[in-house]
Amino acid sequence: MVKFFSALVICLASVNVLHAQEITKPLGRWERKVGKTHVVLNIEDNRLHIICTGDKTITLHADYAMTHDGLIYGVVTSIECDEDEEAEMSRTLFDAPFCFRFRIDEAALIIHDMKAHDADSKDDMWNGRYKAIPPAAIRAGVAPASYPISKGYAFPFNTAR
Repeated sequence: MVKFFSALVICLASVNVLHAQEITKPLGRWERKVGKTHVVLNIEDNRLHIICTGDKTITLHADYAMTHDGLIYGVVTSIECDEDEEAEMSRTLFDAPFCFRFRIDEAALIIHDMKAHDADSKDDMWNGRYKAIPPAAIRAGVAPASYPISKGYAFPFNTAR
């Protein structure tokens, strides 16, 4: 009986540890190069923006949510592309649901099991390793300049009278 209770306590403790390691959203900008196509993901709190540049530029905007185990799911809310393809893409992708699993490993966002309208879960375009894009000031290696106050500056309210 003591062995049973000790095993039960260990199991319950491990469940609490799993809940403590809840996955956070992969916020920020991520990029990936696939052949001639450059894919940029801009992930905000509840919005996802996907910019694909190559022969043509296509931008998808989507609302998304995340489950506690790292599944992101959502729906495409708008599409921006060339006028020739816009009507066709709007019909097929607008309001289309999608989902994928992710993990962050060694400062890279790894997407796998992507499921969407007209996309295969083994599609190399979306599944794979995305590198983080640092902010412009950090990338250039220059800290933002502070603005010096000139020596002749006087506080507008002179309180020493």
